[in-house]
Amino acid sequence: MSAFAKTDYGTYTVLIIDDDPLVLKMIARQMSTRGFRTAISEDGENGFRQAKSVRPDLILLDVSMPRIDGFETCRRLKQDEDTRDIPVIFLTGMTSPEDIIRGFEVGGVDYVTKPSWREELFARVETHLEIRHLQTQLEKANRRLEQRVSERTADLEALNKNLRTEIGERRRAEEALERHREHLRELVRERTAELRDEIRAHKQDKERLRWELKVNSALAELSTALITPGLGITEITDVVLKHARNLTNSDHGYVSSIDPDTKDNVDHTLTGMMGKSCIVESKDKKIAFPVGPDGRYPGLWGHALNTREAFYTNSPDTHEMSRGIPPGHIPLGNFLSVPVLLGEELVGQIALANAENGYTDENLEAVTRLAALYAMDLQRCRYEDALRKSETRYRTLVEATPYGIVETDISGIRTFVNRSYLRITGYDKEEVTGKPVWSLLTPDSERERVKNYFPKLVREQPHGYSLTGKMKKKEGSIIDAQIDLGYKRDEQDQVTGVISVITDITEKEQRKAAFELEMSRAKEIYDRILEPRLPVMTDMAISVKCMPAELVGGDVFEVLKRGENRLLIFLADVTGHGIPAAMTANVLKMLFNEIAETTADPAAICEYLNRKVSRITSPDDAVSVFCGEIDPEAMTLTYYHSGLPSPLILRDHELIRLKPTGLPICFMDDLIAGCKCVPIRKNDMLIAFTDGITEAISQDGRLFGYRGAEELIGKIMPNVHDAVEHLVKKATLFQQKDTFQDDVILFAVRLSDEEEKTSATGWSRFCGPDKFLFKIKTKSVNIDETVSLFINHVAEKAEVPYERLKRLKIAFSEILTNAVEHGNLEMSALKNVPVFLDSERYRQVFRERSQSDRYGEKLIRMECLHRGDYLEISVEDDGPGFDPQAVPDPKENTLRMSGRGIHLAKMNADRVVYNSKGNRATLLYRL
Repeated sequence: MSAFAKTDYGTYTVLIIDDDPLVLKMIARQMSTRGFRTAISEDGENGFRQAKSVRPDLILLDVSMPRIDGFETCRRLKQDEDTRDIPVIFLTGMTSPEDIIRGFEVGGVDYVTKPSWREELFARVETHLEIRHLQTQLEKANRRLEQRVSERTADLEALNKNLRTEIGERRRAEEALERHREHLRELVRERTAELRDEIRAHKQDKERLRWELKVNSALAELSTALITPGLGITEITDVVLKHARNLTNSDHGYVSSIDPDTKDNVDHTLTGMMGKSCIVESKDKKIAFPVGPDGRYPGLWGHALNTREAFYTNSPDTHEMSRGIPPGHIPLGNFLSVPVLLGEELVGQIALANAENGYTDENLEAVTRLAALYAMDLQRCRYEDALRKSETRYRTLVEATPYGIVETDISGIRTFVNRSYLRITGYDKEEVTGKPVWSLLTPDSERERVKNYFPKLVREQPHGYSLTGKMKKKEGSIIDAQIDLGYKRDEQDQVTGVISVITDITEKEQRKAAFELEMSRAKEIYDRILEPRLPVMTDMAISVKCMPAELVGGDVFEVLKRGENRLLIFLADVTGHGIPAAMTANVLKMLFNEIAETTADPAAICEYLNRKVSRITSPDDAVSVFCGEIDPEAMTLTYYHSGLPSPLILRDHELIRLKPTGLPICFMDDLIAGCKCVPIRKNDMLIAFTDGITEAISQDGRLFGYRGAEELIGKIMPNVHDAVEHLVKKATLFQQKDTFQDDVILFAVRLSDEEEKTSATGWSRFCGPDKFLFKIKTKSVNIDETVSLFINHVAEKAEVPYERLKRLKIAFSEILTNAVEHGNLEMSALKNVPVFLDSERYRQVFRERSQSDRYGEKLIRMECLHRGDYLEISVEDDGPGFDPQAVPDPKENTLRMSGRGIHLAKMNADRVVYNSKGNRATLLYRL
């Protein structure tokens, strides 16, 4: 086993010298990854000094560097006593044999071409470090042996003086030493033989490199030919044949293509293989090797075409597919054939004959690589032919299309219009050609806007531009038009003109306006249906989030307070989404509120809803339902569950999955609903959701699924707001878009512990598409947390600059503080006394009132509405209200404490509006 082991990498230092910082960084990181210690230098002189000071075990040296190149640096290293024995591997982009040989002449032990493959670099570094390691070990062994010989000789001399009778023992020792030396010489001979093998392999690598350079040179020239405009198939095949013959030293050959219609093998080149019988008078004439009646190509030349595999034979007469040669054909000493393939399709052939020294595997590989490039050119020729045909079809389509087509120069002047454009506008061709494209737009302001924007169009809209506008016809009527602009480009990809497609969308716009009006009314109704009553319970926190897939949806939710502290929950998912589902959802919610006034039994409620709703739904419709009653006194949850993803109870990070109890509503006329009753505990959180979450799909087609939701819920924090938002956020990130393909409603309720902070419960929250509603008891209000909750919601739903967001935060904080202190806690009289305001007594009264039933049970209702281009944020309290007009301006009397909050709110919002009672303040905030 070699004494060099991969575990020893950390003991070796590699010096890397290269003037390219990126190459230095990349190679150093690769070396470090394998465990090597590295040193780096960006030029030869500094690298030489570092080599003398660091004494690396190996140097990786770039050839092309400023000041002194790699060859000169290596020469200096080999002339210096301290560095001459350090092996140097050249890193070079030069591939000529002369440069490589020069590298070995100045003392390099190897070379690696850039960019190099990492495994090749490591393999060569390991090889030369091993050689270096063995040389070092050999030198150490020699020194130890010489020392031992010196010591033994001294001992023998001493013994010779005193014990001449022991000459025989000394002779035996000398004989043992000679055997040891012979063993060492044998080791040296073995290692010398290994080095000879390595040198032989190195020479073979050099030969392979020369061959690869020759092949790459041919491929490079062929690649240039392929992308040269104007070269036809004949010129390309001449280039392919020239390089194929040069690489293989072949006397003859041909390059052909397969006729896609007849499947004949059409030869485009001639080298005199068939003598006088194959004379072609014209350059445009070709020879066709026909396919047989069985669809196969005959003889030796057709073998590769039939098998789709390249081959060569240096004994063509004995090959199994040989059928002899026709009269006048040159004798075949050897033969090579490569099929040209585009994927699985046969498109051509490269055939060669009579190589000087016969064909080899290297020849076959090189011609195969040429065939791959030739296949790309055949594909290009096909595309060009198809393009010529498509141009003819394009001209026909342009005139036949019902859309108006207008071509203009870069300044916007019409140079071409089709018949449909003339039909749409009513003008003659002479009346519009040569006029600017915006001349028919109306009103004047729109015409001026397009005229001024046209010079900037290409720069600001590099991929085209679409707009809708109004155009005036020749007879005076006005039409709505959709105008789609694209660009005409030259061969250098420079824009030379603009192509416009004009569509008369007058009727479409009218239908669209009517539809948008209907959808707007439907959305107003749906938003009112969607919002639950949202009770506020002392021992509970409630959070609801609704996200319809369209403007309106088919999921519905309601939560009602029953008695003093019981909670009735209803969550349903109607088949489908959009207006039909929303209509059924509307009926469901009205019927639920009606039956909930007489019973809180989930089974009775669902049986009632099934009887009523079955009459108005189609046979294919179904309604998945969760209906449950939470009783905090009995600590039970009684529920009916069918069709929806199973609701979950989160208890100290333990998940309890609620089992289904029956069938969906409307599945059968005589539904018999059964309930389950499960015990609950303080701090339990109930989470229920419709299948819009679980059916979220990632970009690569994976389903988020119930298990994905379940795993997330097991990790969430106990705050119900964070639980709902966390689940929606993760599902959104999973599918990489903000909207879901189906309606989504999430609901979470948590029972509080008596020892908990009061801010954890006593509130309810609803988040709809354009509305955020938050109700909280005064005793549970934390001003900072509530302000952050609302501001975070605004930041997520609308793009608001940071500075304006800070102003909104100040305004909202002030009206919320006023609602708590002046409204529900009625602290106005106390705040007007400056001395009392800053005293501990004031803070004590504040705490006492906050936790009392008289003041602390009062509600604060906060609402954020998205009104298109502005926000409407309101805060309402249960206090007696006040007259905002009667509040003095604090700027006029700085000693008075009242009015400061209102003044700050007005300074930082676009507008502040109060209701007539004065207990509801609304901030209007432009986006």
